[in-house]
Amino acid sequence: MSTVNDLVDAMVSGDAVNTETAFAAAMAEKLSVKLDAMRQEVAQNMFKPAIAEDYEETDLEENYLNKDGTGRSKEGYHDAGMFDKATADKHAKTHNGTVHQDASGKHLVKLPKPKQEETAE
Repeated sequence: MSTVNDLVDAMVSGDAVNTETAFAAAMAEKLSVKLDAMRQEVAQNMFKPAIAEDYEETDLEENYLNKDGTGRSKEGYHDAGMFDKATADKHAKTHNGTVHQDASGKHLVKLPKPKQEETAE
């Protein structure tokens, strides 16, 4: 706190050099206090497990048409059917899905999320 008092005294006396020095010291003190507080917070939380939000995996996984074009893939994108554009369009129409093209140029059919009754089985 004496650095703030030194700053005020230097400003009142009109001494520009001492004002600059006192200002730098006051800022350094405030920065040091803030950094120490941040270090303590990081140290306290460093080994605490991250708090995971509750979610259902099915909320995150996309629903795609399977390779046979007969129903939902079991593992989302990983075992989804890859089709040419015409076949994907046909399957999308049949299953109320939408066609998406992946990076390889193949087309997938993304299906709407299942209703609660379908997932309860």
